[in-house]
Amino acid sequence: MEASLQYRKKAFVAIIAISIFFVSYLIMLLSALAMVIGFLYGFIWFAREVGGFIPLLVGLGFSSMAILVLIFLIKFFFQWERTDLSHMIEIKKDDEPDLFGLIEEITQKTGAGFPKRVYLSAEVNASVFYDSSFWSMFFPVRKNIQIGMGLINCVTQQELKAVIAHEFGHFSQKSMKLGSYVYNTNQVIYNLLHNNDAYDKLLSKGAKLGVLSLFFAVAESIVGVIKGILQGLYAFVNKAHLSLSREMEFHADSIAVSVTGFVALKQFLLRFSLMETAFQSTFALYGKLQQESNETIVSENLYEDQFFVLQHIARQNELKFHNGLPQVYLSDLEKFPKSKLKFEDQWASHPSIMERINRFEKANDPLVDYESPRSDLLLRNRKKYQEVFTKQLFVGEKPPESLKILSNSDFNNAFEDQFRNDLFPSLFNGYYDEKDPFLFDVAAAASQPITSEINQADTTDTASGSRNIREKNSNACNAHCVGLNDLFGVDKVTKVKTLLALESDLQMLYSIQSKNTSVKDFEYDGRKYKRNSASLLVKELEQEAVRLKKEIEVNDADIFKFFLNLEKSGSCASRLQSLYDNLFANVKEYDRRFDLYLQLSQGLDFINYNTPIDQIPGKLLRMTDVEANLKNEIRNIMQDDLYQPEIAPPMRENFELYLSKEWEYFGMEAYIDENLAILYSAMNDYLYLIARGFYLHKKKLLNYQAELANMVSES
Repeated sequence: MEASLQYRKKAFVAIIAISIFFVSYLIMLLSALAMVIGFLYGFIWFAREVGGFIPLLVGLGFSSMAILVLIFLIKFFFQWERTDLSHMIEIKKDDEPDLFGLIEEITQKTGAGFPKRVYLSAEVNASVFYDSSFWSMFFPVRKNIQIGMGLINCVTQQELKAVIAHEFGHFSQKSMKLGSYVYNTNQVIYNLLHNNDAYDKLLSKGAKLGVLSLFFAVAESIVGVIKGILQGLYAFVNKAHLSLSREMEFHADSIAVSVTGFVALKQFLLRFSLMETAFQSTFALYGKLQQESNETIVSENLYEDQFFVLQHIARQNELKFHNGLPQVYLSDLEKFPKSKLKFEDQWASHPSIMERINRFEKANDPLVDYESPRSDLLLRNRKKYQEVFTKQLFVGEKPPESLKILSNSDFNNAFEDQFRNDLFPSLFNGYYDEKDPFLFDVAAAASQPITSEINQADTTDTASGSRNIREKNSNACNAHCVGLNDLFGVDKVTKVKTLLALESDLQMLYSIQSKNTSVKDFEYDGRKYKRNSASLLVKELEQEAVRLKKEIEVNDADIFKFFLNLEKSGSCASRLQSLYDNLFANVKEYDRRFDLYLQLSQGLDFINYNTPIDQIPGKLLRMTDVEANLKNEIRNIMQDDLYQPEIAPPMRENFELYLSKEWEYFGMEAYIDENLAILYSAMNDYLYLIARGFYLHKKKLLNYQAELANMVSES
C-alpha cells in the first residue's frame, strides 16, 4: 500500500532531522577521537622525550579526559533495551491454534512476517515489540506481539483482527522503515542524555583520584556542553519523530481497514475508552473494599468483573448490544457540545480517536462481519490465563497469609451498590454530573419569584412532555414535572455542557496567547487563526462564557425556588435552605482547608531534595504551627457525622495514631521514615476527605430535592 502524501511530507522532515543529528554527532565523535589520539600521542611523546613524574601525570590526565568524553559518545553502541517479560505468558500454536490461525491470516494479508513469539498480558492493549539497540537500524530484528486479556475480553474476533493488523501495519511496508530509523535515533539521543548511571559512577570514582580528579571534572564539563547540544537536537528529532508517528498511525489504520473493513476498526476505537474505564473501575472498587475492610480482598476472576462493569456502564448510558458487547456510535459521543478548538499537538505520538475515525469515515467497507463472535472464544485456555493474570495483578509472587476471594456475583452486587450510592438522582438528567450549583444569596432568593417561565399551575398529566427525565418512572407525573423539564431539560443541560467546553477552550487559548505552548496556528469553529489574533477570539468567547454563566446562575436559583415551593406545598420541615447554606459554606471551608494542606505540603517539600543536615531541624520547626492546625482540622472532620461513612478503619487508625502524640521526623543525621509515613498518610487522607466533603453535601442536597419531587408525585 502506497504511503500517503501527508506521510511523505512528514518523512521528509524526519530525514532532515536525522541527517542533522548524525552530522552533528559525527563532528562531536571525530573531535573526541582527535582529542584521544592527540593526547595519547602527546603522552607517549612526553614519556619518551621528557620523562618525569609530573609531565607523565599531566599527560595521563589529559588522555583520561579525552577517553572519558569518547566513552560518553560511544556508550550507546553497547546498550540494549530489553522488554520485561515477567508479566507476560508466551503461548504456542499447539496451545491456541485458533488465535494463531487468525494471526497467520493477518500476516498473509498485510505482508508482515509471522511474529517471533506471541505473548498474552493482563492489559487492555496490544502491541508489537522487540529488544532494540543502535544496531537494530542496520540489522533486521524479528518482532514479538503481546495481546492483552483485558482487550480480548471486550472485542469481537473481527475487531481483534483489526487491532492486530494495525500493529503489523507499522512494519509490513518498506515505506515504514523510516519510522524505525527515527525511533532508534530518538532512543540513541535519549540514552546519551539519560542512561548514564554506569558513566556517572565512573566519574564519581575518578573524583577520588587526587590530581587526576581535576581532569575528570574537565571531562564532566565537556560532557555537559555536549548534553546541551544533544538536548536541542533531541527536541528537534523528537518533534519530527512524533509528527511522523501520527502519520504512521493513520497508515497502520489503513492496513487494518484493508484487512477487516472500517466498521470493525471504528467500533473498536469507539469502545476502547469504555473498555479501559471498566478495567480501571474494577480495580478502583477492589481498592476501596480493601481500605474499608482492612483485608486483602482479591477477585475470583478479574476479567469477568471487567465484563460485568463494561455491560453495566453501557446499560446506564443506554447503549445497544450485539453479541453481549456494547455498540458505541458517534451519536453517543456527540449528544452535547464538545470543544470547537482544533490544533496539531506537536508532542502527541498518536492522533485522537476522532481524527482517526474521520480519516476513514468514507472508506468502502465490503469486509464487515456484523456477526463476528467475541474474541475470547479463540482462546481454548482462556480461564487459565484469566486466573493467572488475576493472581498476578492482585497478589504477585508473594501472596499475603490471608486472602479474601470475592466471588464474581458478590463483586457485581458491590459494584451496583457503589454505583447507586454515587449516582445522582435521574430526575436531574445529568445537569449536576459535571457542575455544582452556582453560588447565590439563598436568603434573598427565598423571597423572590421564579424567573423562568415554569408552569406550576397546570394540573394535567404532563408525563409525555417530561419523558426525557421521567420516562423511567412509571408513576403519573403531575404539575411539578413540567417545572422539572424546564429546569433540567436537554436545553438546560446543553447550556451546562457548552459552558464547560467553552471554559476548557478558553484555558487552552490563554496558554496559546501567552506562548506557554508551541501552538502557532489553530482552528476554532472551522475558522483558522494565528496566535497573534487569538486575543480577539478570547474576548469574544469570554463574553459568551459570561452570558451563559448568568443564564445558568438564574436557572440554579430557580431550581432552589422551585423545590422550596414544593417543600412548602408538601408541609415538610424546612430543610432545603439549610442544605444550600451548608453546601455553599463548604465551598469556603474547602478553600481554607486546602490552603492549609498546600501550606504544609510546600513547607515539607525540602524533604524530597538533598538538604544540608543543619538546616533540616529549623525547616521542620517552622511547620509546627501549621501541623497543629492540620491536627485540629482532622479532629473536626472525625467528629463530623457527614464524614463517618467515608472514614474507613485503616484511615481512622492512622488518624488516631497521628493525633496521639507529637511526632519527631528527624533524628541524629537521618529522617525517621516510619514517622514520616504516618504524617504523609494522614495528609493524603485529609485531602481525600475535604474533597469528598463537598460531594457529600451536594449529594445530600440533591437526594432531598429528589425526595420532594417523588413525594409530590406520589401524592
